[in-house]
Amino acid sequence: MVFRHLHLTSKVHKATASRTSNATVRVLFLSLMNTAKQHVVYLYLLQECLNLYDRDAKEIERLFGITQADSFRQGVRSVPSKAARLVFMHELSKTFDYDLTGVPGFFYNYEKELPVAWQINLPEHGMLKPYTDESNGIAGIYTYRFANDSRPKLLSSKNLTLGTEATQPLSSLDRSIV
Repeated sequence: MVFRHLHLTSKVHKATASRTSNATVRVLFLSLMNTAKQHVVYLYLLQECLNLYDRDAKEIERLFGITQADSFRQGVRSVPSKAARLVFMHELSKTFDYDLTGVPGFFYNYEKELPVAWQINLPEHGMLKPYTDESNGIAGIYTYRFANDSRPKLLSSKNLTLGTEATQPLSSLDRSIV
């Protein structure tokens, strides 16, 4: 009788452990999928949708002596106009099958007068620069009001419809635009 109780208890613990590890694996898998999705969406945004305007490049060069090509290579981009946002958000939404959930900075806009439902939560003007995670994937984007902004914000859509909070960067040392 004692042996049977131990055997059943062991089975219950194994089943519970199995469920726990399956749930843990699922959470880790979903986290990795979100991280990969974030990287790919941000990479597409930076490479295909955004530019570094001459005025911003000149300001960076004047302040830091970094050429436009080097700034662009580091991922620095200018915040686009509202009209440009509508154009690239249509293309970006279509590219990612109209699903940008889980990517900080993007949110769903239910306003009927806008032709594109997915929007990006960007400031009116300024610059953007990506930051990476430990695997060198793009983990998020800093938003700068101007080139020597010492307190950039993280691109986030927390508290917006279907929005996501930004991932904190690994190091606060990499906050400079260049």
